[in-house]
Order: sequence, then C-alpha cells, then structure tokens
Amino acid sequence: LPEILDRSIEIGVITLGAQRLALLHHEVAEGCPTLVASHGLTEAHRQALRNGEGDAAFFHQIAHTPPTRPALLRGEPIFIRDIRTDHASRGALASIAAKEGFRAVAFVPLSVHHRITGVLTLYKPLPHEFTPAEIEMLRILADAAAIALETADLHHQRETMLHQLLEANR
Repeated sequence: LPEILDRSIEIGVITLGAQRLALLHHEVAEGCPTLVASHGLTEAHRQALRNGEGDAAFFHQIAHTPPTRPALLRGEPIFIRDIRTDHASRGALASIAAKEGFRAVAFVPLSVHHRITGVLTLYKPLPHEFTPAEIEMLRILADAAAIALETADLHHQRETMLHQLLEANR
C-alpha cells in the first residue's frame, strides 16, 4: 500500500507541478484525518498532520460546519485561492500556512461508496486559481488513493476476522 500511495503522490507532483501534496485518511465522521503519504512537506508539517493538527484539524472543522459540510459530504472539493484573503481559513489553517509558506490549497475528498474517508491536499506557495484540468487530475488521484486505502482496510478487516474465527475455534 505505501508504494501505491507514494506513486499517487509522485504522479500528482509531476502532472500538477506541485511542490507539496499530502494524503490524509480517516472516516470524516470519526475524527481528524491523519497523514498516510506526502511530498515536499516539512517534518513539522508532517508531524502536525500525523497528530490531527493544523490543516488536518481545519479539514475536520470544515467537514463538520455548514455550509462546507454538505459539499464535502457530497464529495465536492474545496479550493482556497488565497488563504490570506479567505475568511473561512482563519485559525488553524492560516497559522500553519504562514509557517509553511503556502497561500493556496485544494482539499479533494477521498470517497468510497459515498463515504468520505480522507482528503488529498495540494498546497501552492502563491495565490492560485485551480484550473478544470488540475481539478480533474486531483479527483483522479483522490479516487485512486481512496480505492487503494479501502482495499487495504478490507484486507485488514478480513485478516482480523480470520484471526478471531481461528481463536474462537480453539
């Protein structure tokens, strides 16, 4: 699985000219997503994402706040052209953006069977209007990552159930 996720990130870096990408995974309804793959992030940023802080916390917040919640639950991405001028980006996201040096961000939900299971995040150092081609590529990468993560989750569940059955039959 790590190889598949790293390859998805690498494709995003190459095709989108992205310097920074992050892939976070978790059932949105259950809490903050955590980092599973990235490219170009500082160690401090990666650690914050692993701990559910910074933009992971921001994503969790917007996933539970109208009017962005309905959009995210429908699997619609959120694009922020300039964090410095976007009023919804105040707080956790603005703080980490200032520290990490990015101004634009795209949050593209990972969706499997109409469940949001994480987010692919692209960071840009300057204000940026995301093009239709970039949006489509981000959706394709998010879909591929969502399928890979879901497959790994199902495999893990299968292994756990098999282990429980074997233990119960002893």
